[in-house]
Amino acid sequence: MVFWKILEKIVVVIIGAILKKIIVVMEVGFSIWEKIVEFCKSLKPEFVDYVKFGRYPQTAKGEVRPVEWRVLARENNKALVISRYGLYAWLFNKDDNNWEKSVSRKWLNGEFYNSSFSGEEKARIISFNQDNVFLLSREEAEKYFADDDARKCKPTAYAKAKGVWTGDNGCGEWWLRSSNMGLVDNVNHYGVVNSINVYGFIGFMRPALWINLES
Repeated sequence: MVFWKILEKIVVVIIGAILKKIIVVMEVGFSIWEKIVEFCKSLKPEFVDYVKFGRYPQTAKGEVRPVEWRVLARENNKALVISRYGLYAWLFNKDDNNWEKSVSRKWLNGEFYNSSFSGEEKARIISFNQDNVFLLSREEAEKYFADDDARKCKPTAYAKAKGVWTGDNGCGEWWLRSSNMGLVDNVNHYGVVNSINVYGFIGFMRPALWINLES
């Protein structure tokens, strides 16, 4: 009963909004149907695909669970995916903002890659810029997410247990691989892409990778 009442309210709100649009259109003399179609398109939600691939500790006790990945892009028979949640608390690097020599890159392509994927799964991972697993760049974070809300990310209970900081909205800050004038880029708990100092700050790992969809 509660579900149907909520659905009824949503329908009433949408119809009311459409009627208001019609009235405005009639007043200014534009095509009614053209404006109705335009408005209805604006109501279309963002549809996001998720896939399960690999395994990694998820609970506060470190229990291993399948990793959920958000599909960011599809190109022919491959897909770019990023973990739905922040998986681990980690420094970007100990000394500077150089991704190529960073401890983050080493960890993602070493410990994380080897412990999270089976041999069959590794065969489906497509190398990108000599990396099997990587962090998004600033450009990619802005390109593949619709807005700040879409970029917000919560850590797993395991990541929180390892020391990840979260804001009052439950979201944390995740690293990007790009840098800017001595700083490293990241996405803060409001979903905003910015740059911060690497020293002493523990953000979380949100791995990204390309996978073969046909294997």
